[in-house]
Amino acid sequence: MGREVSESCIDSLLTEMVSSYCNRFYSNTPELAARRIEAIGYQVGHQLSERYTRPHTPDQTHFSFDFMFLNSFLFEFWFG
Repeated sequence: MGREVSESCIDSLLTEMVSSYCNRFYSNTPELAARRIEAIGYQVGHQLSERYTRPHTPDQTHFSFDFMFLNSFLFEFWFG
């Protein structure tokens, strides 16, 4: 039941986002609206693929060094 509710909420959110981009923000240029929506989808997909390909155990080294280095560097940069 909870998964069905969350899926319907996401569907409603995406429908409203597409409607807003097509009818309000870029009503005169539908090609630009389509490119913006596609760019959002690409960015979300890229972030999800990075999240789900991250190793879950210490012996897996796929991308782990880059993420840990970047994480520590940015932490020192912003909070150091």
